Amino acid sequence: MKKFILGIIFILILFPTSQSFSQEYTDTNPTLTVSTNSNTNYVYQDSEGHTVVIGVVENNDPLSFVTNVQVKAYFYDEFNPNPLEVKEGSTILDVIPPSSSSPFLIRSENPNSDIVDVHTKILTFETAPFMQNSLKISINDVAIEPMNDMNDSTYTFSFSGVLRNGNFQISETLVHFAFYDVFDRIVQNYTINIDEMDIDELTPIKLNEEIISSSVGFLLFSESDEFYSDTIKVELPEPESRTNLATTCGSSEVNIGGNCTSYDISGGHITSATVNTDDNSVIINIQAMDDGVLTISPSESTQKGIFMVLVDGEESNDAEINGNTVIVPFGAETEQIEIIGTFVIPEFGTIAAMILAVAIISIVAISAKSRLSIVPRY
Repeated sequence: MKKFILGIIFILILFPTSQSFSQEYTDTNPTLTVSTNSNTNYVYQDSEGHTVVIGVVENNDPLSFVTNVQVKAYFYDEFNPNPLEVKEGSTILDVIPPSSSSPFLIRSENPNSDIVDVHTKILTFETAPFMQNSLKISINDVAIEPMNDMNDSTYTFSFSGVLRNGNFQISETLVHFAFYDVFDRIVQNYTINIDEMDIDELTPIKLNEEIISSSVGFLLFSESDEFYSDTIKVELPEPESRTNLATTCGSSEVNIGGNCTSYDISGGHITSATVNTDDNSVIINIQAMDDGVLTISPSESTQKGIFMVLVDGEESNDAEINGNTVIVPFGAETEQIEIIGTFVIPEFGTIAAMILAVAIISIVAISAKSRLSIVPRY
């Protein structure tokens, strides 16, 4: 009998236990992957001689939120294998949503011109409770203009938009701007502190700052103690020269045929506008991150007899036309709105057209006089 019992125990030891019973459940998702890549870091020395490293931490898990991400930076000179300095920092986002990323910025403790390289690695992180994607950002206007000094390496960046809260009162609300270069490296960051927001509250967002000229776009995202927003990637428009007063337009204005035209837009922003004389139309290029509405009134000296609106080449049945004012609903990812009328001025404007007409008349008169002068007399 004892031999039989010992045999049963021996068989149970050899038999593999089902993992469904043996698995130990923890708060940390076993598939959670948080990573950073030192090769994509942007490193520079600030005006005080401190070395600054900006990088990105990625949460590659499709389900889990992570928080308390700590990043360690190692600052090296050109020859010594040991770091000159080691410093820790955290991500700009307190909580990184699933399949999302957040920049981080670490500044050396001491100014040191010998620092030529920085390596970073993730030190620790934790899983975070579920958050709702209930913050919505709408962009009204984005513009940049060069500095007056041609040797300056910065632009003046202007932004206006609106942040909409969800169905719960929140606090600790922040809006982040992360500027990136052609190599997709984050090169600069700005944060707006909004703090408390009521249920369904709309809060204007405005930023006027200098950005480095290597920036080609920016990431726009927001977070609070309860909610977060999607990350919006926005390409920067071409720098607008402010020296030519004839074409200087303010925020929420766009140059159409030499005339500054006011507009109001939600869900995106206007990148440019051109005049199409072949079709008597005004073509407005937009970048739409969400469903929105454009309200614009082209000057009657620019366009008359508006009767049709095209959205991405298709006639819009939802557009409202009231004289020279058009209200155009559009969907996310819309790229172009075309307003068609019975008359449109040339792109170079009325004054230029008059100058051209005078020039043509002068040329014709001079040519006629020249022909008369060479006619032989009998």
